[in-house]
Amino acid sequence: MRPTPKTVRRPVRLPCALALAAFTALTTLAVHAEPAAHSAVTPAPRGENWMKRHESFNERVKQGNVDLIFVGDSITQGWEGAGKEVWARYYGHRNAVNLGIGGDRTQHVLWRLDHGNVNDIQPKAAVIMIGTNNSGANRNTASEMVDGVTAVVKKLREKLPQTPLLLLDIFPRGEQFNGQRGKILQVNQAIRKLHDNAFVHYLAIGHQFLEADGSISKEIMPDFLHFTPGGYAVWASSIESKLSKLLGDEPVAASYLGRVRDYADALIENARDTHGEVHSPLFAVSFNRQTYAIPDEVERKRLFQIRLDDWQNWGIRNGDRVHTGANPMLDQDFYQILYALTALTGDSNYEKEADKTLEWFFKNCQSPTTGLLPWGEHTGWDFMEEKVVGRPKDNPIHEFAEAWVLWDRSFELATDNCVRYAQGLWEHQIGDHETGDFSRHAHYITHKTDTGNGYPRHGGFYITVWSEAYERTQNPLFLKAIKTLLGHFVRTSHPETGAIPCCTVESRATIMWPDSNISLAVDLWDGADRVPEELANAMRARAKKTDEVFLSLDHDFSPAGKGFVCGADTGTLERFAEGNWTDSDTWATSYGKPTDAPIALICKTRYDQTKNAGYRNLVVSAADRYLLAAPEKTEGLHPATMGEVVRLLLAAHDLTENDRYVARAKFFADWSIELFLGDSPLPSATPKYKHYEIISGGDTLMLALLDLWARTNKPDVKLDLQHAIR
Repeated sequence: MRPTPKTVRRPVRLPCALALAAFTALTTLAVHAEPAAHSAVTPAPRGENWMKRHESFNERVKQGNVDLIFVGDSITQGWEGAGKEVWARYYGHRNAVNLGIGGDRTQHVLWRLDHGNVNDIQPKAAVIMIGTNNSGANRNTASEMVDGVTAVVKKLREKLPQTPLLLLDIFPRGEQFNGQRGKILQVNQAIRKLHDNAFVHYLAIGHQFLEADGSISKEIMPDFLHFTPGGYAVWASSIESKLSKLLGDEPVAASYLGRVRDYADALIENARDTHGEVHSPLFAVSFNRQTYAIPDEVERKRLFQIRLDDWQNWGIRNGDRVHTGANPMLDQDFYQILYALTALTGDSNYEKEADKTLEWFFKNCQSPTTGLLPWGEHTGWDFMEEKVVGRPKDNPIHEFAEAWVLWDRSFELATDNCVRYAQGLWEHQIGDHETGDFSRHAHYITHKTDTGNGYPRHGGFYITVWSEAYERTQNPLFLKAIKTLLGHFVRTSHPETGAIPCCTVESRATIMWPDSNISLAVDLWDGADRVPEELANAMRARAKKTDEVFLSLDHDFSPAGKGFVCGADTGTLERFAEGNWTDSDTWATSYGKPTDAPIALICKTRYDQTKNAGYRNLVVSAADRYLLAAPEKTEGLHPATMGEVVRLLLAAHDLTENDRYVARAKFFADWSIELFLGDSPLPSATPKYKHYEIISGGDTLMLALLDLWARTNKPDVKLDLQHAIR
């Protein structure tokens, strides 16, 4: 490269209206001239590496097929680093080219534009963000910076006369407000006047990167200038609506509602029970995503073998799966979707289809002996033989897999059956009616249960059913059941700490599972609203004690922190450092290893109940990790995992009103669409295994997409979308 001698005279700064005329004359000198420090408009190259990158741009545009360009400095160049995944989601399908070079000022961009960066192309749109490197104390005045940005805009209008320009404000920099930020604000006030609503469109998004107090977080800009992946997600989502209009294509986020409706319509039309003697309105939980055929014997063997051969990329136990029938507890997020779609679209058919399915299930699938239902962890309803199926075959186990959040609707649709189910839980699930000791396992066909193996979260699920039944029947049996089980938890909790052990099996009596404890607290709190005051006060007191214990634990959400405490000693409350129950993981994929997101969502539910600031802090802290983290491996991800992350980020937005969380939620939503959808309206079981299987949580992902769309497009419609996986 030729040497660049010093300039021999100081250029005169011209008013904006005259600046462009001077640039043409200056351009011929620029190859040999480094501009004086104060000039924001004199074009010039910068060093060998800079020239190589510039020339690579020229080679790229010669290839054509350029519909979108980004013009800028290191912040723009960073789309290729920290922003590469966001770029792929938003711009990978748009023939976009990054024309950003680190350290560039307006004069360097001008030189590049005159020396090939946009030759012989006519993009559909150009995004411009330039000027921050002109803002230093020894660089340029605010007025000179305005001249420089104006010159870049005019140069692009000259070179690309048919291309609409999206001019962004210069982004804020520095952790706190400072003089440099003040200069940038002055410049932004002026350059917004370049907006003509025809070819130049000014859009101010810099405020999206600030905290409520005006500071900049390291989760957005680690050096208070350049972005993390979360920062790029905020940038992309903030301009998407305007940019899509300029490009004449569909906004990335606009497809969420359509995808959810396609998902619901596909299940309604193709996944109903058409087998055996009775064709019920129940939905199959496992089938081919193209043909909708449920697995035959050969396919069932193949699916069974996955667990044995590839646990790392599957992570679901075979004993938890039903391939030839329905399991409404596992697809209840799908029913939440149907009810929400009616609220959002006004199409009552969705609600009617959900009602039809739930009513039929409660009225036709209940055990005549125990009153229990074929759903949950180990059982389902078989389409071929019209009966319960599960393990053991002769008397399948009844166990809740998660909370059932549709009791209000269920009682409306099948009151007598729900009351009978509540009675069945007391009669057949609680092994000792004196002490309340129970097992999470009962049996569907005939009475068979035990004691010792009852988890707090399961006890909470029972208490919810009993409180719902009591509210409707005033039957004292249900008050007795609640009092007995509450007494069991109070009696078995540690006398000093108040921690409730995971169960009463002797070998586990000193082990606490904190998330199971707060799940119980959620149900105690909700149930207290339906029972007499004395019992209600006792239920709330026990729930508050759990809050005290849970919030005292050493949860760690630093960037490399251990996450939630998932196992602790009931006496010392010290976290377990090894074994099966240690800490949550940001991206765990297999059975028995929880991720941060679902536990944080339980915390959000508990915060909504109590407004306890400790829970609020945990929700936001857990969400902050997802601003920075993305899964390194995707083959074993479950759609539920991604759906829970999206909903956690939306929960953090509820608590902070900071749009960065919505931006990151959109990033993960878009990524999830690529991972799980594409060749079918139904999400695949995992990115590697392409069949549909509800146990991996496809409905949870689609619920998250609908939640995201609703908040963005119909914020006035209040949806009661509950977190069930606890």
